[in-house]
Amino acid sequence: EAARRIGAAPEHCIVFEDAPFGIEAARRAGMRAVAICSTHSADELAGPHVVAAVRDYTELMNTDFLESIHVATA
Repeated sequence: EAARRIGAAPEHCIVFEDAPFGIEAARRAGMRAVAICSTHSADELAGPHVVAAVRDYTELMNTDFLESIHVATA
């Protein structure tokens, strides 16, 4: 729903998620995901659409991560 509201195609979106069901929801929506490994391991959150696994989203803040995977930013 959020992607539709901002006019972003699902394949240009990325979901930050810490739960297996959320990771699966991203896959079903056609979106890529970053696994936040706070309560689950990277293995538990793995999938072909998971582009990174980090302990905390701030690990990506000082990188060009989003630019490197071509996602919508809003």
